[in-house]
Amino acid sequence: MNKPKITIFEAIHHAGFELLSQNCNVEVAYGAPRAEIIERTSTSDAIIVKSVVKVDRELIDSAPKLKIIARAGTGLENIHVEYARNQGKKVLSVPTGNTVSAAEFAIMQMLLLCRRIPEVYRAVSNRDFRRQLLEGRELMAMRVGLIGLGNVGIEVARRLKAFNPDMIAYDPSSRYADEFQAMGGTMADSLNDLTRVADIISLHTVLTPDTSDLVNDQFFEQIKPGLLLINTARGGVVNEDSVIKALETKRLSFYATDFMNPEPPFDFPPDAHRFAHPFLTHSRVVTTPHLAASTSDAQERIAIDLARQILIAL
Repeated sequence: MNKPKITIFEAIHHAGFELLSQNCNVEVAYGAPRAEIIERTSTSDAIIVKSVVKVDRELIDSAPKLKIIARAGTGLENIHVEYARNQGKKVLSVPTGNTVSAAEFAIMQMLLLCRRIPEVYRAVSNRDFRRQLLEGRELMAMRVGLIGLGNVGIEVARRLKAFNPDMIAYDPSSRYADEFQAMGGTMADSLNDLTRVADIISLHTVLTPDTSDLVNDQFFEQIKPGLLLINTARGGVVNEDSVIKALETKRLSFYATDFMNPEPPFDFPPDAHRFAHPFLTHSRVVTTPHLAASTSDAQERIAIDLARQILIAL
């Protein structure tokens, strides 16, 4: 009996690879071009992706043999889920596997911006030690706004509670509203009720047609001037041109983002690409390469969970 073929297009933890390899023929094709992705998918029983590979109608139609589309993570924005399921494909993911990692990352970004650490690093690298020019803020003295109060948002709030800031959240459909209010947080009735009072806003909403470009020119017109903005949610939630304009007018003080549009090449060394983006050279943007969930702990948990789901489904 032939073993099922699984193709992994974006790197997963070796524990998941080893588990799958015991029962399946597993191939890797990290950084494969689109034509190769289509070709390999056409002969696979299952494929594993993260956030870069687009599993659209074209890819799905090219693979009648394909049974399973597996996302090693939470969001499914890069997968045409409805179409895949209508074509008889199973779509698997690990919705809470990286929740803690993402929440801890968001807290780190808040502290980093409050204490002006990017400016501190630049000053020290230039042998400028005038610390009186680099005074930051205490998180306790600030009002933190959370846009999106789902699995990650509530984990951020639970950790924020130890710092004792004022907390306000906007999420009309959150199932965690009662818990958040029991912590002393306030649920905003509208997005504007949050934006006009928050000193820091951390984004934790999913990407949907309603939240696409949620952070736009109008959003920045409503904010409290000097805002610190953190995006560990999804790149498409933020209009990048609007961010640049808000930074230029000083309405936005700093932007910390785990995303760029387009995404950079994650599988190639610097000398193998020519990726450029205005965020990379902006003095008041802190850019990280989509790694909020990239802890070894979370990636191992996700890989094992996903491998087990795939084996059961096959």
